[in-house]
Amino acid sequence: MMENLKKNKIYIANRRATQKAEDPEKYLREQAEYMRNYRKSKKIKKEPVQRYTDTLVDNMELKSLNNGSPDINRKTLITYGDNITRLHKMMFGIELKDLSFLEDVENVSTFIENKYNTTSTKLSYYKSINSFLKRIKKYEELAGKYAELQNNLKVTYEKEAGRNRLSERETKNFIKWDEILKYDTSNLDEEDILLYTLLTAIPPRRLAYKYLKLVKGKTKEQISELDKNFNYITINKNNNPTSIVLNNYKTQKTYKTFTINLTEPDKKPIFMFSKIRKIIKKYMRTTGIKSGELVFPNDKGEVYKDFTGKIKRVFRNFEDKEISCNILRHAFCSYYANKNLSVNTINLLASYLGHSFHEFHLYRKK
Repeated sequence: MMENLKKNKIYIANRRATQKAEDPEKYLREQAEYMRNYRKSKKIKKEPVQRYTDTLVDNMELKSLNNGSPDINRKTLITYGDNITRLHKMMFGIELKDLSFLEDVENVSTFIENKYNTTSTKLSYYKSINSFLKRIKKYEELAGKYAELQNNLKVTYEKEAGRNRLSERETKNFIKWDEILKYDTSNLDEEDILLYTLLTAIPPRRLAYKYLKLVKGKTKEQISELDKNFNYITINKNNNPTSIVLNNYKTQKTYKTFTINLTEPDKKPIFMFSKIRKIIKKYMRTTGIKSGELVFPNDKGEVYKDFTGKIKRVFRNFEDKEISCNILRHAFCSYYANKNLSVNTINLLASYLGHSFHEFHLYRKK
């Protein structure tokens, strides 16, 4: 029986290889269709899991406790709650059922300090704890202790950022921008080629493309009314890509909806709009993606929880390094900060990156 199974696997592998060689585009379309059907067949409706921190968020006011600060949204509070839940699981190996463990500030801070090497990661945990606790009446005083840890560490973080030095982990994984642009993508599938192109043919965004959907034949008014939790590649009635509309990204509160006009002429080597249009059209042909579907779905056809992992897997085809969005952005800014660019040009690049003129220079690394 095992012998027959082995022969059957060899037969299937050979048949797929033949089909791919004879008509690669047809093969990829059929594989994409198979995977879509497979994902649908595997979808089992489960009762949503209500985590302890989710319940707390439901009772929180979505407003700032500091005058002059922007109101906070539910999504951000959920993220803070996720960080606290993760921290508890790492410390005790069990699910979070209350926040009492945070009362031992020394134990929590010692764990964070020993667990993480980067100041930014430590800072994100203190910020999550402080921002979460200060919205719960009985924990306001405790929140102040974590606020003090956060503020002290913020001073260190700003000094480190001002030195423009790569961290130990960044140094290990850093690669120059001009080398990234030389990668041969011919052996990648169309989805990975598209992701690589979106991250290199224009200044690299953070993780906005995880929410990317494709929409066809809609007017600007209709596009403006679409769900703001998602971002969109827009296609006109002639199947030509026209824009990328970004609603959901880290600095959206500051910069609002940002639209990348794909019909503009190229401004080589920074803005390669024609390359993006070409890759999108090829991706559409080979995958058969339909209007309203995610461009980069996970195995369940849903938004990736760990989109950074997907990006790293794409770039691992070229380098044995952990190349994340952060590394790409450091590489880009480091390369162009040394090109004696005008203030207007840097402002333009910063707008595409989704951050400020000042932050553009902080991203430059030595």
